[in-house]
Amino acid sequence: MYKSIWVGVLASVFASQISANTHNQQWSLDQWMPRIIEGEESDVNAWPFMTALVKNNAINTYKGQFCGASYLGGGWVLTAAHCVERINVNDFHVHIGVHNLLKTASEDENEGERAEIKAVYVNEKYAAASDYSNDIALIELRSKPNADAVALKTTEGDLSEGQLLTVMGWGNTVADRNHPPHYPSVLRQVDVPYVPRTTCQNLNGAYAKIGNDAICAGFPEGGYDSCQGDSGGPLVVKEGDNVQQVGIVSWGNGCAQPNAYGVYANVAYFQDWIAKIKELGISYSQYTYRKVTQPSVEEELVIENTSDTALSILDIELEPDSKLTITTNTCLGETLEPSTSCSIHLTSTSKKLFPRSTDAREVQQLTVTTNRENNEKLSFALMFERDQENKEVTTSSSGGSISWSLLGLGLLGWFRFRQGVKW
Repeated sequence: MYKSIWVGVLASVFASQISANTHNQQWSLDQWMPRIIEGEESDVNAWPFMTALVKNNAINTYKGQFCGASYLGGGWVLTAAHCVERINVNDFHVHIGVHNLLKTASEDENEGERAEIKAVYVNEKYAAASDYSNDIALIELRSKPNADAVALKTTEGDLSEGQLLTVMGWGNTVADRNHPPHYPSVLRQVDVPYVPRTTCQNLNGAYAKIGNDAICAGFPEGGYDSCQGDSGGPLVVKEGDNVQQVGIVSWGNGCAQPNAYGVYANVAYFQDWIAKIKELGISYSQYTYRKVTQPSVEEELVIENTSDTALSILDIELEPDSKLTITTNTCLGETLEPSTSCSIHLTSTSKKLFPRSTDAREVQQLTVTTNRENNEKLSFALMFERDQENKEVTTSSSGGSISWSLLGLGLLGWFRFRQGVKW
């Protein structure tokens, strides 16, 4: 069985909805969250860039933490795409530099720094329905916390087989899912050896599809691993006092199992993508998740010029047969001076988005053309999900039923993250 965390949403092409062929199942999201197995508590100041993604409605950081991440400095956080695909930017925040998640309950014991989310950027090629690739996302913060940042490794080539890497998180420390999980409040870490890609691919199954966008780490006999809840957290290499992030916790077959290495998004592979977003000088709502709770749907997309030169919006285009309508916009034909913004107001209805009773999710696309180099295009993806968490829907193909939280999963197994609809 495979381990997983959230439901995967995206692919290389903005696409349609999911279909599900499963039998009656009820699962808790906790089952799909990667955590550290057979590790040890980290020193308080060992990993100051370590970041927790925390739900806003939780009573404290410990209760609300659902994924790991790393702080890159300048108001940017790096995590796994599957961590942020089913949560709205207004429903979570980051806690940078926290070590003990329970210490945040008291003001005089507060650790780290919290920051609100401004925008989420998910790699456009994440993740086809047949694989688990390109599992990477950037989070732009509303502020620029004065916290230590982690350096990113720019090449994978100098890693050697068996070289020890370190992964960290607040996840479940119990590998056997037949036993009650244990979620520590104190950050833990474990060392795992680098595994060449061909060795990992030779495990076959989902591992056979691993490409250059991912790296593997772990012991062939198992025993030490990240697991449910550690998703999005950093895999680092440490040489003396020099620490560089090489990977992002993504998925694996079970936790700490024999012949089942942990798979991590390859940070070096995505260095151009990361740099482009950070250096574009445009802040925009590239990925938006919205749970639909009312018959009418409204969404506002904001574009802000964060550069020191003027920005012009040349065109705004919805995808063919779009289910969205642009009602007003202050962007088209406008020139945005530095530190100014514009907005695009979109509307739809639940009936348009979900015409069939079995429809659960809908991904819509919008493209904005700017006057930046080569008429830079900004691609927006909006993922709408019907608010039916506690209801079951009958599938036309299998005759069975499935909880809404499992639509698109197809019971692929116990992965660290679930795959789902494409964009």
